Amino acid sequence: MILGAKDLIKPAANLDSLGLAFVYFASWYVLGIIAYWFIGFETKGRSFEEIDAALTGPSPVKAPMA
Repeated sequence: MILGAKDLIKPAANLDSLGLAFVYFASWYVLGIIAYWFIGFETKGRSFEEIDAALTGPSPVKAPMA
């Protein structure tokens, strides 16, 4: 469907649209990598309890005092 998106009546894959489809799917992989860099953290050598405590623990950012 992505390949033939230019023609809604009779969608057909052609070589012009093939590159756009690869770019579309590659962009999702790149977005996933960027999200992992900012959100992911190392779990090697840590127990489930340590990981759970890190995810449910208090935020390291403190609220400003009023």
